[in-house]
Order: sequence, then structure tokens, then C-alpha cells
Amino acid sequence: MDLVSPHNDDVAPKDEKKEGEKLPVGPWFLHSKSWVDSMRDNTLFMFYEDIVKDMAGAAKQIAKFIGRELDEAGVKQVLERTDRGYMSRDPKFKCTMENIALGFGANAWKAKPKTDGGFKRFKVFPEEQEEINKRFKQEFGVDDFEGFKQMVYQKQKEFGF
Repeated sequence: MDLVSPHNDDVAPKDEKKEGEKLPVGPWFLHSKSWVDSMRDNTLFMFYEDIVKDMAGAAKQIAKFIGRELDEAGVKQVLERTDRGYMSRDPKFKCTMENIALGFGANAWKAKPKTDGGFKRFKVFPEEQEEINKRFKQEFGVDDFEGFKQMVYQKQKEFGF
């Protein structure tokens, strides 16, 4: 016996995919596709994983993109001020309105950063990864996220970035 909630009338059942049929595309894919399709020379695309891997390089890349040069003192300042520990100590980053709106405690901004410098990755199950990769193929003609990044970087290279 299937139990159906009377409050879920607007939820459509999961579609069955037939061979050769286009896959449904989620909001991230639609959003990304619209940006990639309309890419111009006044838009810099950067990926979180690459920024975290090389913050100094990312800071220099942003400076170059906006027509500025960032010397070593500037890089040092950017790295210091984008550190989560720095931001957690600086009252400018308190975000009290967001804390109230989201129902967090008044002192939620005092949260301590991770000491290992890492970031938490979402776990993707193999069957989900297969579906995600199919969507990358369908929308961008690449095999996976890494292929997507390389495609974006190649397009930016053509603009001279």
C-alpha cells in the first residue's frame, strides 16, 4: 500500500527515461549553461576548488582581470583578510540579520574555522555520478565536471584570460 500525503499534490512523480530521450536538467545545469552560452570577455569564471587550492594565484588572476597589478604585499593582505579565522574575529563579518533570518543563535558568527584548512566534500554515490556525468554530456558535450572546467577555461583563454 502506498501512502500519499495530501500536502504533496504538487510533487510530480519521477519521470522514467527512455533510450535516446533527453535527461531532465536541474537548476545548476540550466544556470551554468546560460552563463557559459553567454560568456563574454567581461566575465571571469573561477571554480571554488581551484581558488582554495591556490588563493594567491586566484587573487592575482582577479587583479589582472580588473586591470590591476597585485604585488606581494597585496597578495599577503588578500590572503590574510580572506582567511576564515580573520573573518570570524572581525565584527564586519558578523551577519546578524542573516543569523536572525536563518534562526541561528546570536553568536553563530563566532564559529571557529576548521584547523586542517580543508573543506567538506559532498558524497556522491556511483549511480548519482553516472547521472550527473550524463547531464554534463547532454548540456556541455563533456564527460564530467573536470571536462566542464577545462571547457570554461579554454573559452576564457580564447578571450585572453
